[in-house]
Amino acid sequence: MMVASRGEPFFKYMAGLLIVIVAGSFGTFIALGKNFAQPMPFMLMVHGGLFLTWYIVFYLQASHIAAGKVAAHILLGQLSIFLVMGMMLAGLLAWHGSWERGFYPDEFDTIEQFAMVNWSDLVAFLLAYGLGLLHRPKPFFHKRFMLIAGLIMLMPATSRAAMILDVPPGVGFLVIVLCFLALVVYDFKRIGKLHKATLFGVLLLIVKTGLVMGYAPSEHWASIVHTLIGYPPTV
Repeated sequence: MMVASRGEPFFKYMAGLLIVIVAGSFGTFIALGKNFAQPMPFMLMVHGGLFLTWYIVFYLQASHIAAGKVAAHILLGQLSIFLVMGMMLAGLLAWHGSWERGFYPDEFDTIEQFAMVNWSDLVAFLLAYGLGLLHRPKPFFHKRFMLIAGLIMLMPATSRAAMILDVPPGVGFLVIVLCFLALVVYDFKRIGKLHKATLFGVLLLIVKTGLVMGYAPSEHWASIVHTLIGYPPTV
């Protein structure tokens, strides 16, 4: 397994920023008693804890590479595979719990649209994370795919931050766009062009957003969801 002996501080700083966003938004949201469900379902707490742990691991890996601790970086990367497996399982169980309660946030039109939000988050994260693993011998690809994995699943945190600040939900999405923009700007500054991995991440965000906002509210998508898992209790 080949990795760069020295990292780029940008990725460490971005990982730190993501931790602040996730921990700060969810922590404040819970402290203010604005949980969507009272009391907060246990699986939702597990799901959130595992995802926060992944961001912390990402930060530690970036820090280890920056310090030349390649062995520690590799070990954390190997362990993160098991962490991701737990994240996926907990994410699906947490979503299923919401489905069984007939719950979906107010910013979405239907519970079926909320299903798309959850499923597309998990699939997009797995895709970016998997590509990061496959490109371990290519550090420029590897680190970008891992950052993209962190950015693509940031919406649950930024949407809660928007609620805390009492601003439109779109502001939460704008935060994610600005983070992607930071990566784009860094590419041009660092290598003089847009990296292929960054371009993939931007396109992935566009496709995911299009599915959530354009296709997920449709009756066709709702019929697919009902065929796969049945109707929610409130329907």
